[in-house]
Amino acid sequence: MNGTHLWKRPEAEKRIGEVLDCAKLGQPQYIDDNIGTFEVRFISAKSNEIAGDFLANGGPADSD
Repeated sequence: MNGTHLWKRPEAEKRIGEVLDCAKLGQPQYIDDNIGTFEVRFISAKSNEIAGDFLANGGPADSD
């Protein structure tokens, strides 16, 4: 499965591993429920530097 996908809840429950794997790849997944929609996104525990900070510092630091 590639890209963002809208799942019906019963199908998402059967294929939860695929739903989570797609979200982990940066592809938001949506699950339709009878009273609303769930949005599944992956947020990494690893902290990434903000692009503006990276550019303001002139890019990566030299290793020497």
